Amino acid sequence: MTAPTDRILLILDLDETLVHASEKPLSREADFQALGYFVHVRPHLEPFLRECAARFRLAIWSTGADKYVAELVKRIVPPELELDFVWGRSRCTYGFDRGRYLKTLADVDNVRCIEKRNWRKQLCQD
Repeated sequence: MTAPTDRILLILDLDETLVHASEKPLSREADFQALGYFVHVRPHLEPFLRECAARFRLAIWSTGADKYVAELVKRIVPPELELDFVWGRSRCTYGFDRGRYLKTLADVDNVRCIEKRNWRKQLCQD
């Protein structure tokens, strides 16, 4: 059996990947509200997370505010699933040339990211 640390670390983005959050209600009812947002959970999220956890080490990394990320993760991740980390904006780098927060990985092996934006995918590759 493979030791847990030998497994690939799968880093999942939060917004537009696992959930959609809006300051205004959408045409369908939100799954829950948190910190002033109407949050819609991606269909079949729980079985997806369980299946991923069976095959990978899991983490969530978002450019959202740390408090927002922590609150949403607490609501959407089954409590028995262990995450290697949950990171928010404080663990990102501000890209002055692009005017947005970036997730940069340096000297990290055995990592894959699921990210919503193509330009960020380049930053999440090992």
